[in-house]
Amino acid sequence: DWERVRIFSEHGETELEAHIDECLRDDCILIPAGTPGVNRLTPSMASEEGEGACYQEVKVKVEKARAV
Repeated sequence: DWERVRIFSEHGETELEAHIDECLRDDCILIPAGTPGVNRLTPSMASEEGEGACYQEVKVKVEKARAV
């Protein structure tokens, strides 16, 4: 819990602190809107509905961040 992780997609990557939440499916992550760096994970296009970012369509991988 609250360890630093690297989250990356085909569009980019960011590092955040992670917390395990038993309410989420094992194949999902939740990053609150407004989290610094989250837009690095998404394409620079708007969704077809609502003209918002394409967050739900992006597949990501998560790994433990390397120590600096």
